[in-house]
Amino acid sequence: MKVSIIIPAHNEEYLIGKVLADVVDQVPLEIIEEVVVVDDHSIDATAQIVSEFAQNHTTFNIEVVSNNTPAGFANALRFGIKQARGDLLLHLMADGCDNISDILLIFEKFKQKNIDMVCGSRYMKPGERNGGLVLKGFFSRLVGISLSRIINIPTKDCSNAFKMYKKDILDNIMLNSDSFEISMELCVKAYLFGYKISEISTVWHEREDGSSDFKMFHESFGYIRLYFWAILKYFNKVIYGKIIKL
Repeated sequence: MKVSIIIPAHNEEYLIGKVLADVVDQVPLEIIEEVVVVDDHSIDATAQIVSEFAQNHTTFNIEVVSNNTPAGFANALRFGIKQARGDLLLHLMADGCDNISDILLIFEKFKQKNIDMVCGSRYMKPGERNGGLVLKGFFSRLVGISLSRIINIPTKDCSNAFKMYKKDILDNIMLNSDSFEISMELCVKAYLFGYKISEISTVWHEREDGSSDFKMFHESFGYIRLYFWAILKYFNKVIYGKIIKL
């Protein structure tokens, strides 16, 4: 098994180079199929920086592709998934918030257990969420931990984009989200469909430069809709005797 790392990037010229450098320095080449950076309608030098980096690091298969669908994280991610050739897919944020050294630990988890998805969890001890809006952090923690208790999903951080999964999961589920909640949709739908999910603790850091595209009040509606949809679907399975066993 090899991993395709997918990095949606919108106007990330200040951080994308460091993210790619960390991938090259911290992730073993032998587990990587490719690194696909999806330039999401950027108006800065994001694409140029990735291209130059790829030319200077030819041992890694790094490419930048332009999202030819409407702009937005969900569309960029879907576009990147279509380009991916690896057996495993991993989503990585372009702003450097994810702990890249954990990619190898996540990959190793697939060898230890018969699982289909491994989530990086900020809310599994000793994981941490450092920085960012307090309200956003509270909302994220509430959604993750409460869903793990209510529907027994085996991760406390289903909304975290930092997760690795078998590509063939997407043969059976469709991702319909319009924005950042697509990461939560992927996890919840995979669980309800019967795929085996696990998690490792990870540390998340607020971006060091630039500004986030995440708009708290606008984005929260998608998460809330998914939250209650997941609970409804889970108990519908319980009532009709189709309890998911992981």
